[in-house]
Amino acid sequence: MSVSIPAPETRRAADLRREVLLVDAVTVGASAALFLAGARPLGGFLGWDHPWAIAAIGAAFVPWAVWLGRAARRRPIPDGALRVPVVVNAVWVAASAAVLLTGTPDLSSGGRWFVAAQAVAVGLLAAAQAAALRRWR
Repeated sequence: MSVSIPAPETRRAADLRREVLLVDAVTVGASAALFLAGARPLGGFLGWDHPWAIAAIGAAFVPWAVWLGRAARRRPIPDGALRVPVVVNAVWVAASAAVLLTGTPDLSSGGRWFVAAQAVAVGLLAAAQAAALRRWR
């Protein structure tokens, strides 16, 4: 019986895939907790007096964080497990840009900074996921 040991660069690529998915899962889970537990104060900071909508976004984050965590545990991690979050994160960044460009909803200055900062962070994560996807090949 022979045992196949992956080349070091293959292991590093697999580790990178796993790490970017885990970082996404943890940050989405933390965001879900923040949005759910702090909907009212976060709404005040954002200048958006709709805590129910903020809580709904947080609730939507929960299954997404679970999906990301499960995808990170797969061995090997299939391409689709990285393509899906790249697309979802790109859509999130585009939606955030639309909020900033249209001014809808009307956010406070802190709210606009919050949306911009999280869009940059999500965009960087999507770029890391796309790089991990390319590196595997």
